[in-house]
Amino acid sequence: MKEKKHPRLPVLIFLVLILFSCSEKKEKENVATTAPHKVYLIKGSETARPAIEKILEKFGETNKDVYINYDGGGSNLGIGSLKNGEADMAFVSRGLTKEEEEELSKKNTITDFAFDGILIVVNSLNPVKQLSLQQLQNIYSGKTKNWKELGGNDMPIVLFSRDINSGTYSFFKEHVMFSTPFSRDDINLTHNNEITKNIVQTPGAIGYVGHADIEQGVKALLLSKEDGGEFVEPNFANIKYLTYPLARKIICVFPKNPEADLKIFLDYLKGQEARQITTDSGLLPVE
Repeated sequence: MKEKKHPRLPVLIFLVLILFSCSEKKEKENVATTAPHKVYLIKGSETARPAIEKILEKFGETNKDVYINYDGGGSNLGIGSLKNGEADMAFVSRGLTKEEEEELSKKNTITDFAFDGILIVVNSLNPVKQLSLQQLQNIYSGKTKNWKELGGNDMPIVLFSRDINSGTYSFFKEHVMFSTPFSRDDINLTHNNEITKNIVQTPGAIGYVGHADIEQGVKALLLSKEDGGEFVEPNFANIKYLTYPLARKIICVFPKNPEADLKIFLDYLKGQEARQITTDSGLLPVE
């Protein structure tokens, strides 16, 4: 009896191999086309966060293939992340030390982004309208404990501060406290809006936040550099010309040779649309 031949078998095997090869090639193509885009990371100032997040949102409307996240965390964290290669850019709301500037400037450009002022805020029902820097230091050191000592109501002063990684905290410590330690009763919070929300709920509270973070239910006090000095309002003009005692600049740090996508964002950041968003967010763009 003759053995039956299967002439179609080699053809079937050949077709299976072709299909497998095509499937494998298609799978590789899919992997290539769905490879994740690089996500650029900005860290640093929480004071700059509201403005930068709004700028990124508007920027993303016309640059859908550029991925940038703002992670905040405070100025000190932003500086450390740049040094460690964990961030591509940083915003800093305090002056850089000589050592920080020397190290960062090796690979980065350091430029002024906006003017800001640290606002001393209290509950809107608090009758106190102004303080000298010395009175402010006495409050945060615990020397002055009741508002009646400052012409206010008979109620204890509740202290709120930013966390120690914050550039706002560092600036306040340097320009108000100097070498005087903070009171042990001082409550440290991560975000500016946490401070304002607590002050709204606490009649005797006081805190300090960036100019962009003033909210309904709190008011900003006028400040004088010294007892008996002129009290200055924290408006844009006084902040821009640094006549307000706690005026400062927010610094932007970015690579000297940025990648193409990051450069697109940096160019946008200098434009009129981004500057207007910065102004609308409560900061004053540097000219």
